Amino acid sequence: MARHAKVRYKVYEFLKAFKEEHDGISPTYSEIAQNFGWASETTAWWHVERLEHQRLVYIDDQRRITLPGGEYIAPE
Repeated sequence: MARHAKVRYKVYEFLKAFKEEHDGISPTYSEIAQNFGWASETTAWWHVERLEHQRLVYIDDQRRITLPGGEYIAPE
């Protein structure tokens, strides 16, 4: 697996875990960058955009990140 693909996999796993822990709310690009120790939100944006091109996530007009497979329902 190429270096960028490994990072994108980690970003995807972070997105999934974040949404599960925050009742389906998407992290900001700043939160993604902070989690990985990146100085720039642009790096986070780039990886999320690549995930969208691979159709692993979707980004709506309000920059919410959705993972395919249905709507997240918070546990009771």
